[in-house]
Formats: sequence, C-alpha cells, structure tokens
Amino acid sequence: MITGQLRRVIEFQVNHKQNVYSEKSNIVSFISGKGGTGKTVLSLLTALTLAKNNSKVLLIDLDLGFPNVNILLNERANKSLDDFCYRNEELSSVITEIDKNLHIVFGLSENPLNLNSAKHILRSLVTEIKKLSNFYDYVLLDMGASIDEFKLWILKNSMIKMIVTNDDPASIMDAYALIKIYENSEKPSDFKLMINKSQSLYEGKESFLKLNKAVNSFLKSKVELFAVIPEISDLKKAVNNQNILEFYDIKSDFITSFQSSVLELNKFIQLHNINQSTCF
Repeated sequence: MITGQLRRVIEFQVNHKQNVYSEKSNIVSFISGKGGTGKTVLSLLTALTLAKNNSKVLLIDLDLGFPNVNILLNERANKSLDDFCYRNEELSSVITEIDKNLHIVFGLSENPLNLNSAKHILRSLVTEIKKLSNFYDYVLLDMGASIDEFKLWILKNSMIKMIVTNDDPASIMDAYALIKIYENSEKPSDFKLMINKSQSLYEGKESFLKLNKAVNSFLKSKVELFAVIPEISDLKKAVNNQNILEFYDIKSDFITSFQSSVLELNKFIQLHNINQSTCF
C-alpha cells in the first residue's frame, strides 16, 4: 500500500504546485469496442514494461463494469476506486504500490456507478487523474469495452488512444464504430491499434488495412498499427492461473518483442513532451 509519507507528498504537490507545471502529455488510454479482446492484460503488460524500464507508472483500472487488474495480479484490493467514489477519499490515498515504479488504483468492487447519476463523481475523477499525471512518467487507463460519455471525457484528455481489438470482422467493425463515435462527439483524432490474439501476422495486418481503409474513406481521424499480437497459450495459462508477473519475468520471445514495441511508444511520448516544452 502506498505509504502515508508518499501520499502526503503527492497531496501537497497536487494542492500547491499544480499551477507551476504545465500538464504533461503522458496519459495513455486502453479501450476496446467489445469485451474479451485482452485489453486489460495488454495494459498491465505495458505498465510492467515501462516500470521495469525505470519509468514511474500509475495504472488505473477504469473498467466500471468488470474491473479485474487486481484479479490478474492476485492482489487483494485493500484500497480502490470505491474509496474515492463512495467514501470521498482523495485519489492519491487509494493508490497501491506494487513496487517503487509501479503504482495501481484498483477498480470498483462494490456496485458499479451509473453514469447518469454519478456524472459529478466521474468528472471529478478525470480532474484528479490529470492532477496526478504531473507526478508520474506515465498514467495508463484501462477502460471498459464500448464507449460512453465518461470514456469520451477520458479519451479527450489522453495523449494516446490505444484501441485493442481482435482480427475478426466483428471486432474490426466495433473498432471503427468507436472511432466514429469519438469523432462525431469530439473531433477527429489519432488512434493507435493493438490487434490481439491474432491468427497470424498476415491476418492481423490485413485486418488493420481493412480498418484503415474504412477510416480513411469515411472519417477524418487517423489510425496507426501499433502491434499485432498472436495468441499465446502460455500467456492464456498465466492469466487463468493469476501469475502474470511470473510469466512476464520469463524472457520469452513474445515478451522481448512486446517490450520493444512498448519502448518505441516510450520514445514517442518523450519526444512529444520535449517538443512541447520547447514551445513555451
């Protein structure tokens, strides 16, 4: 659990220094058009990779319907979004410290929030996430499937919008619909795509080309292929056995390849923030 001293430091900085620094562009949102794509697993693996690369990472489980980051880690959520949403605790006080570089806010375990009746809570949550982002190298947000007003708020405040999908036609259509809804509600934007559980690299790339063609033909947004990830039986076993940390520490070809992709993302964000800082 995050120490009292660290919590007080974060609270002090948020309350007294948030106007000194410009907000960093370091928020990465993971979203999918439907459930079962493996989004949460990939967001967790991304967080582990960045943390082991000596970056300070905050992962927040924002799946308001079926949060399961704590399940994947086999961790008891002594503090969670329940405490922020229902007991008026500060977001900084519900952080669980996995290690010195990886902090997690576990998702709701009590009754799920109703968007219509809890808009003020969710708007406050978005504000608090932006404040905390100043004190981490990366903030990763694992959102639930499909899209609604809350997810639109989150995506609007994210530097990288990462869609996780599979290579079947229905999943690709769901990804297209997600991009279209965002564009119609906000404005055209750039999206990155992870195609997970792909039958092959060829199938994954073909699926991306179909999605990209549809986006280019009918929308003004852009989509870029970030990674094609095959079905990994050992990863599936690790998820089922809740030992994903042990799986990650085994230097498999998959983990090595995944780490390379994530570190390219790391370079992209760092370059963006350097360019942004030179504009002031």
